[in-house]
Amino acid sequence: MYYFNQIKIQGQSLFLLLLFIAIMILLLTVIGGKADIKELNITVLHEVLRFTLKK
Repeated sequence: MYYFNQIKIQGQSLFLLLLFIAIMILLLTVIGGKADIKELNITVLHEVLRFTLKK
């Protein structure tokens, strides 16, 4: 039981890490003033969704 809980916690941590990275990339893009923010947004969202569905 404890082992399964540990895996679940690790999965959540990985998800939060990916989310954090996505937000950082988004911030860097906004600071950089690039025009492809919408495109990047879709890519990040797609990656997060793909990771979530893979679990």
